[in-house]
Amino acid sequence: MKTIIKRTRALFVLALCAVMLMAGSVTVFAAADTGLSDDMKTAVGQYAGSLIEQLYSADDETLESYRSEGNFAQVAVDAVKDTKSELGAFQKVGDTKISKSDDQIVTSTRVSFEHYDADIEIYYNQDDQLTPVNFVVNPDYPLGIKMGQAGENVLAGFIIVVIVLIFLAFVISLFKYIGGKKKEEKPEQAPAAAIPAAAAAEPAVETAQNSGDEEIAAAIAAAIAAAEEEQPSAGGYYVRSIHRNNSGRKWKRA
Repeated sequence: MKTIIKRTRALFVLALCAVMLMAGSVTVFAAADTGLSDDMKTAVGQYAGSLIEQLYSADDETLESYRSEGNFAQVAVDAVKDTKSELGAFQKVGDTKISKSDDQIVTSTRVSFEHYDADIEIYYNQDDQLTPVNFVVNPDYPLGIKMGQAGENVLAGFIIVVIVLIFLAFVISLFKYIGGKKKEEKPEQAPAAAIPAAAAAEPAVETAQNSGDEEIAAAIAAAIAAAEEEQPSAGGYYVRSIHRNNSGRKWKRA
């Protein structure tokens, strides 16, 4: 199995080199500040066109064999597999533009496919061998498809916004429960019951009666003392007790 894979890789590399040698009709446009010689620009442009044609024309087994080399080969094969069915069958390679981005050289090749055209960019490290490091496919969709995609994006954004607003409204509705239960309001104390006027008046009446009895007793004691001075007795007079008579008139006469 390993021998078959090695032979497949060798055939793929040989075919690629042969196409590169025969691809003299590819037009290459290069920016003036790329730092590449004219021969290097032509070689890079031919390599880009040939690699793209080989990748999109190869079968799945050959692609997997190339992908197993890893690094750039893996990135390129994955990009081809993701777009091959959408773009359709490969037709031809168009013009290639070479530019410089930071410390990398970029080739942008116009490629025609069955369904859509595409601009395929290959990024190279600017070293002695111009090692390829990235492979990007940019399909050129018609205006109708672009408008449809834009509409889908707008609709998806609108749905997301509505969902977020509903979620926020739900969260805000829970704020009243976050702070804990409300403090129970203390029941208002019932106003003190009004004391009946008769009950309130009883102590006052008793106090008035007691004070009146004391005054009467003092008056009686003073009268007895005066009588004792006028007519003294051998045994004297003693006041043992004073009792209220049930008859108010008799009490007054006393």
